[in-house]
Amino acid sequence: MARARKSRLRRGKQPADPPLSALVWLRPASGREICADEPISSENIRALSPDPDEARRVRTFFIDAGFDVLPAVGPLLSIIGPKSLFENVFERPLVVRRRRDAIVSVRTREGALELPLERIEPSVAVTIHCVTFSAPPDFGPSEAGID
Repeated sequence: MARARKSRLRRGKQPADPPLSALVWLRPASGREICADEPISSENIRALSPDPDEARRVRTFFIDAGFDVLPAVGPLLSIIGPKSLFENVFERPLVVRRRRDAIVSVRTREGALELPLERIEPSVAVTIHCVTFSAPPDFGPSEAGID
């Protein structure tokens, strides 16, 4: 009986409110622009790092909103929470695409990876460059079903 139960749990329905994670890119204290083509490295991490007090304010905002927040790495924070929390805080419905048991992409209903900042408290939003879900990889489980 216990064996059948474990099997059903693994193959059971996916939660309607799955945990999701997003990256919060903080604006550098140096005023330097963040470029998608420039990787973060030991050579530029100082120039890309946010003001520590501003980073704490953003972190506190997301914790108070109900997210789990991982420690900052350079200009990045990771926030984790259920789909409904993201939808409530950013006031955008999300579309979660799955392949088997894996989430392969998360986007707004409009198809964007980036979440809007209009509903974030202005004194916090000014420190945020963007909040974004990761693009699906070019390999592995995908929406097209290519493994």
